[in-house]
Amino acid sequence: MMNLSEFISNNEIPFSQDEFQGFLVGLLACNLKDNFKDELKLFIGETIYSDHNSQKNIEDYIALLLKGLISKDIYLTFDQNIELSEKVTGIADWTKYFSMSINLAVDKKYLRNSVELQELLFDLMEIGKLSEKYKLTQDSDDQENFRIIREFVLNSVYSIYNLTRESDEKK
Repeated sequence: MMNLSEFISNNEIPFSQDEFQGFLVGLLACNLKDNFKDELKLFIGETIYSDHNSQKNIEDYIALLLKGLISKDIYLTFDQNIELSEKVTGIADWTKYFSMSINLAVDKKYLRNSVELQELLFDLMEIGKLSEKYKLTQDSDDQENFRIIREFVLNSVYSIYNLTRESDEKK
């Protein structure tokens, strides 16, 4: 399996693990089909994407993320952080980039906009501001609040994933 941190570092990708994974999961949740690779190339760069070793690593990582999306058991990069403040920064960055890729899909008309999608995106963009607005401590209340926010983010990701599949079935 690809070590995301090493991959980002070795390829000098200007995004953190959380930003990279959030953006990638957003693209996967959108069910973009052929447009997916074009958007990923624009995000990380054609040279990196086209490199044979990188492409294999990326495809394996995508398969892992898709499996997690389908089984509702996705591994999130920010979960590996120990300190709550790092987890909060991670979830904020992850959510910001996830929302960015969803908005990109809507703007480019890959994904049909809906009230439900906009409500989810609004809440996710607010979570993206967490690290700027709140200072959390390691106490049990803040730990519990983080757990609730994390669950909300995951449920939103799975809802968007399901929404995009439903709209495809209606076509």
